Amino acid sequence: MNQFKQFIELLMEYNQVHNITGLKSASDIKSNITDSLYPLKYLKLKDIKTALDVGTGAGFPGLLIAIQNPNIEYTLCEPMHKKSAFLRLCKVELDIKNITIETKRVEELNSTFDLITSRAVCNADKFLKITSNVTAKNTSILLYKGSNAKEELSNIKHTIHNNKNRNYVLIKNLKC
Repeated sequence: MNQFKQFIELLMEYNQVHNITGLKSASDIKSNITDSLYPLKYLKLKDIKTALDVGTGAGFPGLLIAIQNPNIEYTLCEPMHKKSAFLRLCKVELDIKNITIETKRVEELNSTFDLITSRAVCNADKFLKITSNVTAKNTSILLYKGSNAKEELSNIKHTIHNNKNRNYVLIKNLKC
């Protein structure tokens, strides 16, 4: 069985007891896997060695990107213990070698990353502030945003790629 199918089964089973996501059906989870992987075509993946997902929750998008790209060392930052416990379960059950799970807030991390991803954590200005300690000159930031993405990013140089109701915001060269 492939890792994505295993992930769907694990999440559905774990979620029945621990309620870590509002996604209840396999088709909802599949749709969110597709959403997580969609913007990868806009990144130069060969240049990305390290990545951080802030507020990973039930694995979207960081865990799925890590499965799809085993050459990228991914840190999944999730401060809620029941969610990070699920991520640890996935790491073991799905035999994912390229992830590290940090049960803490992003402000507590000390490393910098080539790519930072996040979905539904906070507005863009606040996000850039709380991740300033893990951002280097060449860090790219990929934010999964809804319809208000343009308003959130009016003062920040960015590119938006759209798919249905999702805006994928790519920010580069923050620290020039």
